Amino acid sequence: MRPKSEIYEQWIRPLIAEFFGQLIFAFLHSSTGHSNIAGTALAPAISDGLTVTILVITIGHISGAHVNFAVTTAVFVGGGIKWMMVPLYLIAQLLGSLAGAGLAYATNGGASGAFALGAGVSVGQGILMEVILTAMLTLSVVLAAVELNADLAALAIGFSILIDILAGFTVSGGCMNPTLSFGPAVVAGAWTNYWVYWVGPLLGALFSGIVFRLFLGGKARLLFRQETSAPTEQGMERIENGHSTEKSKGSNM
Repeated sequence: MRPKSEIYEQWIRPLIAEFFGQLIFAFLHSSTGHSNIAGTALAPAISDGLTVTILVITIGHISGAHVNFAVTTAVFVGGGIKWMMVPLYLIAQLLGSLAGAGLAYATNGGASGAFALGAGVSVGQGILMEVILTAMLTLSVVLAAVELNADLAALAIGFSILIDILAGFTVSGGCMNPTLSFGPAVVAGAWTNYWVYWVGPLLGALFSGIVFRLFLGGKARLLFRQETSAPTEQGMERIENGHSTEKSKGSNM
């Protein structure tokens, strides 16, 4: 039987980190939306980008600081998290988002931070924008954090969010985060085209995770990696005698 400390470290502590990380993210996102009177992309881009940068630095060693179910999806496909943790991360993130948006409502005296398509933007355009933006974000996560565990992964992820929001703000709002969209939507009762902010980011996450596993991941991550071992002396003798050759070994990670 596993000791309680090990269960806490592997199963409970990461969920607590994801809950509070998502709470902080939703609170700051919603509060920035409330104070962004001009309605420009710069304020949410800087706020969301820097918030995630700080979260990756502070709780990344505990849970990976996903605070985004699209990131959890990409990391799972990329081989960076056990499947049993995926639904648990989702629950922690949804509850954190709801709590953070609720605190922002209580603090600011109004609902804010909900995502919506821009004027004249079709559902198809919104989904496509979210797919592209999320794929760019999650690729930075799996390559910089999952693959390399780089010291500057936090900056790569944070700046990806900042740039993505600047690029997609007037089209879809630059969400890239299904669980972040949940809390503000509940508090504001803003459900018009809400499904876009799940379908688009999850498709983008699946795309980047698959590309990572098939093409961009290192040897330990690629699904279909072929390794050719050097023929042994016995194998070389059989080749010279016209017998069968050794087959290359396939590795499936």
